[in-house]
Amino acid sequence: MQTIDLYSGFEMDRELIFTERLSNQIILKVKLWYGYFDSIMRQIPLNANMHPDSITYNWQKIEGFYDEELWECKRVQEFYTQLLSINNLPNEAGLSGALDALKQICNSTLQNGNSLFIEYL
Repeated sequence: MQTIDLYSGFEMDRELIFTERLSNQIILKVKLWYGYFDSIMRQIPLNANMHPDSITYNWQKIEGFYDEELWECKRVQEFYTQLLSINNLPNEAGLSGALDALKQICNSTLQNGNSLFIEYL
């Protein structure tokens, strides 16, 4: 299992853990400071027709992965496409690395036919 740690140094703040899984086996884990995630999500345009299973919808409504211990992202391709469309990321330390890590885990999940889960701690 590979782990990308983008949470160390922020232990007093909220954390998101993205895990690529094959059955119960964790293939790749991204530990992410919530501040990075929030900044990235603010770059994705919102619309009235978002699917209730999408990460963007759940982020906007503060439900889904916020409420469940281990929430499965069923719309990985949609999220990956949204991440790829981000062009003008604010120049904040660590933010581009966080975006790259999210792209990496989405791409790996899609390429390997695995599942993507999110934990909000």
